[in-house]
Amino acid sequence: MVLVSLLAQCLTTGSSCCFLMANSTLKEATWRLSVKVGDLVKLSAYGMARKYNNYIVFTGIDQVGIITGIKPDYYYRYSIRWTKANNHFNPTGQGFHSRREIKYADWGSG
Repeated sequence: MVLVSLLAQCLTTGSSCCFLMANSTLKEATWRLSVKVGDLVKLSAYGMARKYNNYIVFTGIDQVGIITGIKPDYYYRYSIRWTKANNHFNPTGQGFHSRREIKYADWGSG
């Protein structure tokens, strides 16, 4: 609904900046719709900067997590099991994260 009104506003003003904003909003909405249980993710730059995630960062910033659950009504909606995040603060390696804290795991070019 918001995207439709934003697009209508852009069409009436003819601003290319609005189209960029609409495209960015659409990408965010698409990512949220496409992420599912079983996807492999990593911490984003924002996620690495948060003190809450130190238990992950201190054991290796290159580690991967798997999405084990999604609670759509929560801000920290993604339940993620990290591969190497076992320590005395979080012995299971399980964490709850917002969309902004995670990104798809990239496997590089080789």
